[in-house]
Amino acid sequence: MSEIEPLQNAIDMLEAQRSVLGDAVVDAALAPLLARMQALTAGIPAEHLREPSGTQPDSAQSEDAVTEERRLVSVLFADLVDFTPMTERTDPEDMREVLRMYFDRWTSAIQMYGGVVEKFIGDAVMAVFGLHAAREDDAERAVRAALEMRSELEALKALTGGKLAQVVIDATGSNKSMGNAYHFVGFTGRLVFVGITTSEITFTHPLMHRREMSFLASRNAMPEDFTRIIHLIETGKIDTRPWITHRSRFDALIENFPSYTKPETGVIKAVVEVS
Repeated sequence: MSEIEPLQNAIDMLEAQRSVLGDAVVDAALAPLLARMQALTAGIPAEHLREPSGTQPDSAQSEDAVTEERRLVSVLFADLVDFTPMTERTDPEDMREVLRMYFDRWTSAIQMYGGVVEKFIGDAVMAVFGLHAAREDDAERAVRAALEMRSELEALKALTGGKLAQVVIDATGSNKSMGNAYHFVGFTGRLVFVGITTSEITFTHPLMHRREMSFLASRNAMPEDFTRIIHLIETGKIDTRPWITHRSRFDALIENFPSYTKPETGVIKAVVEVS
């Protein structure tokens, strides 16, 4: 029964973070811990807690018919260093959104290399590689995902400093991006739309209201500004080369275009060359 005490400590720590993480996150993280606690106190082995994959309980099915499958997998576990001090100096609403941003980026990195997110526990994530389809390089994929997650973490830390921004500018023209942008706005902050979309944009009202945020739509330029910028580009005073990361011949566009939709290719702007 030596496992009970640390298990109870983990449960207590998650409960203490409920006001920061929210009920949905805490309840999801507590579910396996509470089930394990119940099994320990009842003397039931953990492997009997769930039905094997692909089976449903059936009163007519004997216990002898239950089969097990042994599978070699690679497990990736990651959490945030100094998470507790961060929660003490950050507004709970902001902390929840910072966590959401971390988890979104980590999930993308894990899925990029074929992994599956098994669960989120507080500020941690557990992922499995080779769970549904085994590959010879599952362990390598897990390591590559971890490196990608670390890179995403450093980028987000540099961007936010652990806090949300006072001004967020969205110039994408994508209704999905514009609809998500308000998650990055801190208390009394401002969201500025430069891009235009013909689709509807939706927001969750309680979040924007609690943060007392402001919205501003701006073209960010007048007609004469475009003439001046075009002249500066033509005369070489503005170097556009850093913005144009990819080029494609027109006859190769169909072949090249799918790669432009993948963030790992580093696309900022692609130019189609027509001769």
